[in-house]
Amino acid sequence: MTFCNFTPTRVHLVVSIIFILLIILIVVNHKTYRIGNPILNKNNLKNNGLKVQENFKEEKKPEKKIHVFKTKPLHNEPDVTLIKNFLTEEECDYIINLGEPHIKKSEVCGKNGSRPDKSRTSMTAHIGKKFLRNDNPDPVLTRILEKTNSYCGLPVENIEPIQLVRYEPGQYFKPHYDYLDTKVDMYRENVAKNGQRKYTFFVYLTDVPKNAGGTTYFPRLNKHFSGSKGDAIYWDNMGDNGKEDKRMLHSGTELKKGKKYGLNIWVRDKEYIG
Repeated sequence: MTFCNFTPTRVHLVVSIIFILLIILIVVNHKTYRIGNPILNKNNLKNNGLKVQENFKEEKKPEKKIHVFKTKPLHNEPDVTLIKNFLTEEECDYIINLGEPHIKKSEVCGKNGSRPDKSRTSMTAHIGKKFLRNDNPDPVLTRILEKTNSYCGLPVENIEPIQLVRYEPGQYFKPHYDYLDTKVDMYRENVAKNGQRKYTFFVYLTDVPKNAGGTTYFPRLNKHFSGSKGDAIYWDNMGDNGKEDKRMLHSGTELKKGKKYGLNIWVRDKEYIG
């Protein structure tokens, strides 16, 4: 038996070399880009200019809700404003039901600290301390803080723990200032730490019958103000010069009949630490 002699040409050699190189590349690629190999992580691929298909949805930050407020000037210089429907009726009812089980005698800030006093006979529930300053803040109360921030422009962090107040017939709060008296050592230290009470929102959580008392009275302005359920009376306790405004002396007049619920919101001029 005879065989034909095969003489490789230059073309055959080139084809053979290319074939061998292709085999080598296939083997190398299989080892380098196998699943689980650290070289195949998305960062390395991106760094090498390769596009990576990721199975993650882009998370969008929730947009801040825009609150629209309907207001009515009650007094100019100093300004006192009525914010209509600052809270909804449902929010008002929710706050009352939330705070009623925790209500106790109201206190006043005096030389000996905060304690009950005959000048203030109403009742108070510290709902901000109980339901907001924890790991699971109440969503309704949180929304109220956001509304407060939206209206006055100061951060939520500046808002002092909010308080539910209740007045029954014969109860009142005699003329007082909301800002703290910095002539008293403990309140001077408090203001240095937490800031002064700049803005006040007093929200009416219930309707008060006409001619039944329960107004917010400013004796130095000689004006009585009140609101319907959900309305807030708003004022600045500090003058344009940054000093406490003595004209903002006010009282909660004696309630003659019915029951009055309100919400105290005080906004400090710096972050409230506690």
